[in-house]
Amino acid sequence: TVVEIAFIVVLTYFAARVAGRVIRAYTEHEGARLPSSSIFVNLARAIVWTLGSLSVLAALGISITPLITALGVGGLAIGLALQSTLENVFSGIQVLMSRQIEQGDFVQLESGEQGWVHDVTWRNTTIKLFSNDLVIVPNSTIAKSRVVNYTSMDEQHVTWINVGVAYDSDLDLVERVTVDTARSLQHEAEGAVRAYEPLFRFTEFGDYSIRLTVSIRSESIENRWVLRHEFIKRLHAAYAAEGIHIPFPQRDVHLDPRPSPAE
Repeated sequence: TVVEIAFIVVLTYFAARVAGRVIRAYTEHEGARLPSSSIFVNLARAIVWTLGSLSVLAALGISITPLITALGVGGLAIGLALQSTLENVFSGIQVLMSRQIEQGDFVQLESGEQGWVHDVTWRNTTIKLFSNDLVIVPNSTIAKSRVVNYTSMDEQHVTWINVGVAYDSDLDLVERVTVDTARSLQHEAEGAVRAYEPLFRFTEFGDYSIRLTVSIRSESIENRWVLRHEFIKRLHAAYAAEGIHIPFPQRDVHLDPRPSPAE
């Protein structure tokens, strides 16, 4: 019996490792239906170890049927005690199976943090920020809150840049200079989408300037900061060369000409 139990334990150990590696290799394969995540690996290992434990009990001559019945009766109490844990487990599976969030996606949480999905475990989703720090978020929070996924449909990213020009500006000149600057950026800057045509629009009459917005498109989410940086430098130089003024916040104060009661 001892030899049989040892054999079952060793077999279960290797079977759990093999099952984990097989599922990890399958999920990391391009075109796999299951997304790559450690939650499926851990679930596979848990199932193998559960079957191995039942086999050990059977080898010891312990009837499994009463044990399963007892577990079924106590399952309600366990479920209530582990309600938050089970909620995170099923929320993680739901998010991954829907393929709304996958490992490697660039997302923005409702709280404002932006980063890459590092992993989805049985309880948490870890997100790697630009600062190389990890944000650990419960799976239930991911499932319930609003999450922006920037890379789920297309790696390319459109960035909108807002600018304000003085009210006495020649708006046709402003439009021409801004669009020409954006086009030159798209054709010359590294990481820009060459075939993209920038979109320009005047948006509103602001308190001290006429507001406008222009779009630029990068090949990936990582390149948007570099393109934004380069475009602001180029547009500032182009406006200065054409005499287009970007005003500071200002107010017009009108004094009441009527005399005060003391006068």
